[in-house]
Amino acid sequence: MRGMQGALIIASCFQMLIGFLGLWRNVVRFLTPLSMVPHMTFTRLGLYYLGFQMLPMCVEIGIPELILMVIFSQASYCGLSTAQ
Repeated sequence: MRGMQGALIIASCFQMLIGFLGLWRNVVRFLTPLSMVPHMTFTRLGLYYLGFQMLPMCVEIGIPELILMVIFSQASYCGLSTAQ
């Protein structure tokens, strides 16, 4: 647990440093929706593979989280489509 907390602290300090120095602007220029879709898809599939197998171990948290995920993903999709 201590190692995980240390890694999270260092990662967040790195992100803050990139944001404060303005380096993130240079990176975001090259990110287009076409380049982000494969990145997000593979990231989510990797997390799905790890997280969905652990769902039966803690059903009290897993089932409500799945329900909330479906509701929020559908709500943001509907909100974007009606706003245009």
